[in-house]
Amino acid sequence: GHEAELTYQQMLNPRLALLAGYRFDTMEGGRDGPLLGASYVLPYFIDLRLTQQSGGETRLGLMKSLALADRVRLDLCLQHGTLTGTAGSAHLRYLLTKETSLIGGWSSDFGLGAGLTVRF
Repeated sequence: GHEAELTYQQMLNPRLALLAGYRFDTMEGGRDGPLLGASYVLPYFIDLRLTQQSGGETRLGLMKSLALADRVRLDLCLQHGTLTGTAGSAHLRYLLTKETSLIGGWSSDFGLGAGLTVRF
């Protein structure tokens, strides 16, 4: 199975943003559905994110991005969901352009993986 999110984020101030989107989930017991949430930047630029999905899933996540080189970043994430439990991940991201990145990494839920990120 897989899981993907398509979200729109609106910054309210330099630390706080509101977000809305849709989560696509084909995992066992997973549900597709719209979601609402907020993200807040904690000290040391750690992102705290809280989302509520229409199917009853509430998720709390902590994320940190470390610059290893000009175009290479290490993204670390720890997340807990009321239906999905706790999961962690580490991904290396190579910036191709301002809008696109190649990603490869490991997730406790999915194992090894790779992908493409598009920002607009």
